Amino acid sequence: MDFKTSFLQGECEFEQIHDYIDTWHNSASEKLELYEFLGLSKTEYEIFVRSDTELQDALINDRQTMEILTHPKITVDYTIYQVKNGNEYRGLRFAGLAEITGKQVDICDKNYDNVYSGTLTADESVATSEVLDSLFTKFNTNHPHDFKGHSLSVSDVISIKIGESEKFHFVDSVDFREIKNFNQLQPQVSNDCEIEM
Repeated sequence: MDFKTSFLQGECEFEQIHDYIDTWHNSASEKLELYEFLGLSKTEYEIFVRSDTELQDALINDRQTMEILTHPKITVDYTIYQVKNGNEYRGLRFAGLAEITGKQVDICDKNYDNVYSGTLTADESVATSEVLDSLFTKFNTNHPHDFKGHSLSVSDVISIKIGESEKFHFVDSVDFREIKNFNQLQPQVSNDCEIEM
């Protein structure tokens, strides 16, 4: 296998190009041009001669593109729920899980408004925690233009639906906690915004 193919498949590091060059120099068989032996185009080889870091950057970019294209993708539907407005909900809004359960109040849809629904595309192997972290960042630093809720905060609930499986996650003070028996609301706010992960 030539250097470029090995590198793009993640089987060697860029610095190993010099080992391939040594092998080419020591080869007793009919010789290919060095660029052919390395699996490079003439243009790539010219870049390498001029600046090996420039070729390294280009090949790293190619490898990352290949990884993106070869990883199976899934669609993740998500919904953000926030505690309803009104004095009767004041004790729930921005309260942590321990505080809410200490008041013996259920975390359920009757106390929440569906403030946003959307879809994102992720690698099939993505962990739920990565999806939640991505959404937390998105809805705290770069709100979609049609988002009408407040920045994600403690007491909010995020629904993650992959295929037929839907789980609800409470935004607690330092992490997300999966919660059971949060009855599903019908979507009230929806959009066509897609986030690429």
